[in-house]
Amino acid sequence: MQKPKICLVLVGKLPLPAARGGAVETLAEHLLRENEARGALELTVLSVREERAVRQASAYPNTRFVWFGEYPLWNKFWWRVYALAKKLGKQELPFPYQRVRAAAWLKRHGGEFDYILAESELELIRDAKLPPEKVLYHMHWVGAPTRWRDACFGRLLAVSHFVARHWQAETGRSDAGVSVLPNCVDTAVFGACLPEEERAAVRQSLGFPEDCFVLLFCGRLVQAKGVRELLAALEKLPERVCLVLAGSTNYGLPVTEPYEREVRAMAERFGPRVAFTGFVQPEGMPRYYAVADAVVMPSQVEEGAPLVALEGMAAGRPVIATRSGGIPEYLNGDCGILVDREGDLPGALAAAVLRLQSDPALCRTMGEAGRAHAQQYGTAQYYQNFLDILKTL
Repeated sequence: MQKPKICLVLVGKLPLPAARGGAVETLAEHLLRENEARGALELTVLSVREERAVRQASAYPNTRFVWFGEYPLWNKFWWRVYALAKKLGKQELPFPYQRVRAAAWLKRHGGEFDYILAESELELIRDAKLPPEKVLYHMHWVGAPTRWRDACFGRLLAVSHFVARHWQAETGRSDAGVSVLPNCVDTAVFGACLPEEERAAVRQSLGFPEDCFVLLFCGRLVQAKGVRELLAALEKLPERVCLVLAGSTNYGLPVTEPYEREVRAMAERFGPRVAFTGFVQPEGMPRYYAVADAVVMPSQVEEGAPLVALEGMAAGRPVIATRSGGIPEYLNGDCGILVDREGDLPGALAAAVLRLQSDPALCRTMGEAGRAHAQQYGTAQYYQNFLDILKTL
């Protein structure tokens, strides 16, 4: 039986393999890794070029990579064209410029594939003039559902029922044109235990006392992620509660936005209770989960299905999260605590932390439940779920 020929399109700021992190890129790499082991698909990947990613691609000999440069000068020019077209003609053009080049490549080569798995935005797909029935749109967030976007693809692959329902409500797409493909986590990597002496050494390197209760925030330091509200919650908590902020504004790029500067200024009054790691390479993240007592996700927007919840559960840590978007579909009350965004969010976060800090047995029970719950979201199951969707097309 001939293998389905799939072209995975992920052409933006971050490369695949996920050398610079990124949730979408991490999920896509899980597909690549599982396909190397099982070989059910003939995969081609379109990605922005980044030298570390190009080196890492050698680990995927059965995957074909097509690279598109970052084009810094062209991107400056293209941004102005894009902004002007949007303002004057309400036109949606692919941006950044590497997507323009990718669209031209797909226009020439799209007929070689059975399906195009679109991880990038749909402007690229529309400009490639691909038959909609060949396009699978993998939707990781609530998106910008419009009739013209909906007409660009045949099947929506949503990361949660919340994302699927939102798209359908805005566009009228039928149930037959939607599949839910839940996110996944490498349970072996995030579930690995750190020796106690190493765990203590990492805490010491962060400047934390040995007996503190460590909270972990993972993600971009942007307003949507609720970092400011988390710091406001820390003010209401005992001195021995410490916080690790693992992430940066722009995935390790040397750019600091006003919000991140504001967050850093807020954190100064806590002294050594708050530690900033800056951007952490994907392979370095499990050790931060291992040193934490709890993971906090104070999202301010309707999240599609953030990976942090799965990673925290796989690591055996209770997760405190806002009741946002698709989060409740992944995180149940046995594995963590959901709080409402409305009202006094810092107070609600602080109360949840105090509940866990004051009850070590509850912490352990939730952590163990999370570790067990995460097993159904493993990478092998993710790959199989994708194959099962292909069989329905």
